[in-house]
Amino acid sequence: MKKDKKISKRNEIYKSKIISRESRAGEEYKKTKKVISVLILNFNLFGFEEYMQKALTVLERHREYVIEGMPITYYIQLPKFREINSDMNNKLEQWLVFMDGEDWGKIKMAEKNNRILKEAEKELEYLTGDAETRRLAEIREEAEFDWNWSMAHAKDAGIEQGTKQTKIETAKKLLKMGLSIEQISEATELSKEEINKLTI
Repeated sequence: MKKDKKISKRNEIYKSKIISRESRAGEEYKKTKKVISVLILNFNLFGFEEYMQKALTVLERHREYVIEGMPITYYIQLPKFREINSDMNNKLEQWLVFMDGEDWGKIKMAEKNNRILKEAEKELEYLTGDAETRRLAEIREEAEFDWNWSMAHAKDAGIEQGTKQTKIETAKKLLKMGLSIEQISEATELSKEEINKLTI
């Protein structure tokens, strides 16, 4: 979210609307679902060092007293998050690295530790890309499917997992489809020289 110093006020209005929508006439208050909002900001809202703040409702003169059951807001400030040495084993920080999109190396590290994140990256690439990018994403997905199927088949048959031939067969199919050497290299992880030999 871009810079907006009135975001806290807007957030309170949004939460109130959600509570109102979720509450049914004549229903007991305790049945109303708890509302937790998470605001991911691309600016620093607070002067504190930590990148994440949890906002609670407290009494004015007795701030140690927290009123239970009130809506909670988490403020996550990306500029501060970028300054820390993020932990790629921490699920929250994995997702923040992905959503921030600033550090490609960290995104790849996060994907290694989070299977769901890897799928989200593929889906995002497909949804936001142009027609050629989406086509390449589909080809990569098909190549990965072929690869995984070949791996499982080789394992079931008791064959040693020498997958070079599988990559070559996939590259041949992609050449017939008219893809460029660069695209095939990216999809199969074969070198351009190896793919060029297949065209001879």
